[in-house]
Amino acid sequence: MKRELDYRPPKIKFDDSLAAQLAQLDELTPAAPTGTAPYAEERRNPFVDYARILTPEGGILILYRDRATGWLYTLFRVVVWLILTVIEIWLLGKTELTTGQAMLWFAILNGATLFLVTRKIKRRHAVEIRHDRMILDGKHVFWARDIGRNWPQLQKKDGDPEQMVIAGICGTRFVEYMTANRWDDNDRTPEVLAADLQDAMQQLWGRSELVFG
Repeated sequence: MKRELDYRPPKIKFDDSLAAQLAQLDELTPAAPTGTAPYAEERRNPFVDYARILTPEGGILILYRDRATGWLYTLFRVVVWLILTVIEIWLLGKTELTTGQAMLWFAILNGATLFLVTRKIKRRHAVEIRHDRMILDGKHVFWARDIGRNWPQLQKKDGDPEQMVIAGICGTRFVEYMTANRWDDNDRTPEVLAADLQDAMQQLWGRSELVFG
């Protein structure tokens, strides 16, 4: 026995009072966009002399600075100090100052010279990790297939916590790839650099499906 369904759609009644409310909303002036928080522009970058960027070749480039150390820089400081000291003595000898005045000025100038030559020197560094190599300062290349799983690690130089290097085994040789000397007691650039290098190598070298030709 067939049954016929009698469908009756629900009746919707529109409340006329809503029309007035909608008209009032349409007349409202939109709120002005919220400006940038005042502290956003004053925010200081905590990564001092440090940057990590992607390269067009698909690599990860890390730029940083560290403190220059070594016998060559010590020799440079000594030579500059000697040259400036000789110039100061020569200039004071050309003046008509008394012996006491000349000695006073020599002490002042020599003190300024000593302050100048003992200033710390910063060096720029760049390390780029690509899918098949590591490039240091844009010229030294180390291939991933030669490094293998012996990824570079952060190590102390001569047991000094202020002098650090990124080093590891390449082939059958132990290599100090780059320096990462601290600028001061609060500088943690070496630790951040080592962590970023490990992360970059994990991303680009740590994939099992990657084959180096």
